[in-house]
Amino acid sequence: MSSNELNNSKNNPNDSDDPINLNESTSSSGSSRKAQPHNLEEWLRMFHNWNHHERIAALDLLVYNEICDIQQMRHLLSIIEPQLQRDFISLLPKELSLYVLSFLDPPDLLRAAQTCHYWRTLCEDNLLWREKCREENLLDDNECLSDLFARRIQLKNARSYARHLIMSAKNGAQNSSSTNSDLTDDTPTLSPKKKHFDYKLAYLHHKNIEYNWRYGILNYNPNGDSIQSSSSPSSLTFGQNSPLIENNVQMNIDPVHPQHSCAAAASSINIDRLDNSMRKPRILKEILHLKGHEDHVITCLQFNPISNIIVSGSDDNTLKVWSSANGRCHLTLNGHTGGVWSSQLSNDNIIISGSTDRTLRVWNAITGHCLHTLYGHTSTVRCMALHGKHVVSGSRDNTLRVWNIDSGECVHVLVGHVAAVRCVQFNGRLCVSGAYDYLVKVWDVASETCLHTLEGHNNRVYSLQFDGKHIVSGSLDTSIRVWCAETGRLKHTLIGHQSLTSGMQLRNNILVSGNADSTVRVWDISTGQCLQTLSGTNKHQSAVTCLQFNSKFVITSSDDGTVKLWDLKTGEFIRNLLTLPSGGSGGVVWRIRASSTKLVCAVGSRNGTEETKFFDINFWYFIPNFDSIIFKFNFVFDLNFVITIYDTINNSFVICNTNFRHQEIIFARDQIDYQ
Repeated sequence: MSSNELNNSKNNPNDSDDPINLNESTSSSGSSRKAQPHNLEEWLRMFHNWNHHERIAALDLLVYNEICDIQQMRHLLSIIEPQLQRDFISLLPKELSLYVLSFLDPPDLLRAAQTCHYWRTLCEDNLLWREKCREENLLDDNECLSDLFARRIQLKNARSYARHLIMSAKNGAQNSSSTNSDLTDDTPTLSPKKKHFDYKLAYLHHKNIEYNWRYGILNYNPNGDSIQSSSSPSSLTFGQNSPLIENNVQMNIDPVHPQHSCAAAASSINIDRLDNSMRKPRILKEILHLKGHEDHVITCLQFNPISNIIVSGSDDNTLKVWSSANGRCHLTLNGHTGGVWSSQLSNDNIIISGSTDRTLRVWNAITGHCLHTLYGHTSTVRCMALHGKHVVSGSRDNTLRVWNIDSGECVHVLVGHVAAVRCVQFNGRLCVSGAYDYLVKVWDVASETCLHTLEGHNNRVYSLQFDGKHIVSGSLDTSIRVWCAETGRLKHTLIGHQSLTSGMQLRNNILVSGNADSTVRVWDISTGQCLQTLSGTNKHQSAVTCLQFNSKFVITSSDDGTVKLWDLKTGEFIRNLLTLPSGGSGGVVWRIRASSTKLVCAVGSRNGTEETKFFDINFWYFIPNFDSIIFKFNFVFDLNFVITIYDTINNSFVICNTNFRHQEIIFARDQIDYQ
């Protein structure tokens, strides 16, 4: 079609009174249908018969040759733009939509969820958030993931229990003949038997915990008995009016006050406020201060994050069992006649301890009973490794022994070293030992045979790591050696440290080593390369005593009285988590143990400048403040009943004991004694 024809069509409207049948799509309003130009049907028919290139040429003439004025161009835009806007996410099959959304970052997913109901359903898909957890390496971190899920279950059960209390109160007011058995039958269990794999909440909680590790405000009072941080409504809000109550299932029950076992949780989390929450400063909910072992050295430390049990061993011949939930020492385990220098804690809360009195003891961490005393070694039990129901102990008598902790029997004796055994690793089938004879040995436990003797170090072997495929040994000769467990072949010699490698941890080919030269190094054992050296102006000023790391952070402690947090990938110093006032003049951090949400530090001194004690720092989400608590309930029951409510103004639990048949309860924050 020529430009003249287009101009004629433009300049001769309404030349014919004949009706023209057009589709509604060719006009956008009734006014446009009233002014139909001459030969419009013929022009549209011609346009329809043209090929793609001819249509493009005609449209170019309309737009670029000033055939349409600005008003007509705006009209074209108003018609065309809606035609190009398509909700392709809703049009695609669900699987493809989820695949497209999987390329969004979590903050963008949260924003996309606000588009419409269907988008929100897609953006909250559990498998989609499972992929986000995988990207954060959460699926490879069983301890972190199980901890997040366990706490989610506890919170959900606590909310369910709180709702049950309220409903029971209402029903009791209407029917005073309700029996205690009826109440008990309907009470939801607080035991996390059913797993709720809510990956979205796990991811968001993980990010909040990570933020708290990096930026959470720590409030220390090293001379106090217990430290609990204050908070403000503006700085401690995860969702509007959504306090979280932490309810630990085990080891949070005070034998004197069993009412502490019950907690009420408030409304659910508003996860769409994640970004706003992340920008606000946070004061961590609580930092517990645990005193014990007087002025003795803490030689070993264990922590079970699921049961909230801390076990400490000391050269004062005792072990102590602490609750990480309330900071109390529940048990002191007496029985050894020499200092305790090694310990292990099983998932089912069985403690195994080794002492200079040449024995091992097996304890029940809940009751404190000594289940077995294991005799056989003729010198100090210096190291041990637990797997399932068997523990391997290494001694200064140059031997290793394998024990069944259920029966207390010694089932195997491994003889071959000619000097004291200093470190041991055990995976249930193979045992790896390092000794002062400069050797590392690989044992088949069942046959009691030495499969490989790994020679290469020219000084004492002090530390070992074993993942089933690789053996990593650290020595006083300043080197770290990586061996093949199957063949015994040396794969790499890691050079860089200047002194004794006192501690190491291995995860997925990443090795982190702490050294007496005050530095920490990150290695890739598959290549033998040093990825990062954690040093610089913020490095430790004395020997590194202990370390732990996960996919994000490295935590290190030192003789200089500090605990430091580092970025694993970049090697950058993040901050000091603990600085003792006596650091540099005798204050020492002996041991640290960490989970994804907690850090336990054992501190003291060699010269009496620092009292022996523990700090328990909780990086789990804080409880926001709210105004005065006032509740009114009607309860009907026969036995003693307990209500526990958390008051965030005073960071304490409100405990209300009731021992009457029928009573209306009205209580406020200032009317209750705080426990």
